[in-house]
Amino acid sequence: MSRLRHLYFPLAYQSATDDKLKLDGLKKLQVLVNFHAGICDADDLPMLRNLEVFEGIGDGNNDNLEKMINFIQGNELVLSHSSLTIKNIDSSSNERLSVVTALLTCGGLHHLDIEEDLFELILPLPWQFGSNLTNIVFNQTRFHEDPMPTLGKLPQLRSLVLCNGAFVGKKIMCAEADFVRLRCLKLHYLWGLREFEVEIGAMPCLSSFMVMRCNNLKLLPDYLMEIPTLEQVTIASMPKEFKALVIRKAEDQLSKGHSLFVKFYGKN
Repeated sequence: MSRLRHLYFPLAYQSATDDKLKLDGLKKLQVLVNFHAGICDADDLPMLRNLEVFEGIGDGNNDNLEKMINFIQGNELVLSHSSLTIKNIDSSSNERLSVVTALLTCGGLHHLDIEEDLFELILPLPWQFGSNLTNIVFNQTRFHEDPMPTLGKLPQLRSLVLCNGAFVGKKIMCAEADFVRLRCLKLHYLWGLREFEVEIGAMPCLSSFMVMRCNNLKLLPDYLMEIPTLEQVTIASMPKEFKALVIRKAEDQLSKGHSLFVKFYGKN
């Protein structure tokens, strides 16, 4: 085991004893996936000096989350890929919300998936975010203010998912020149969303867009379907009127020489 270089834990696992799994003997480890801070000993992470890929899972109310953040931040120049999936955050605790802020501002983090209510959280200013964030999933975060003006300024962001009530307001807007590298945008189960605005010049690299179960959203932005790089539009479990509108917009784009692959599935 001392020569092991790649270690992939399953998404769900547990220790056979009450003791945490020790990894400090794996000095040559280069890839560590699904490291669960509640099962594995986070104090071992600094011993893994050859790690290039790290994907961790943490409980937002556990002090080991801070150890993972510190490890990623301290190895920013060494890790080619780092990812954290965080659940169970006590949003009523200022101390726990400060840990979320540390996550969002961690310079070494590439992929972040947060699955918890953050209604009380005020997002950091754009320049305070981790400069290497490429993928963000906000799940059940219940933001009451539009996060797009902030997230749109992240220079490396390529994929953004807002799902299951991640935003509880009525309108989101992508401003001109925002999301300069975004390739994939997914809006799932945003029940209160009624208006989605995209200014000309926003998301110049977007190739894939998906909307699912945002049943109060009546229109797609005019400019969205006109983005030259857009290749695929997926509409899932949306009202018939919305689907018909998308078909008309796609046909209009086809008449202009812009072919889109539009996929529909699910029932309203």
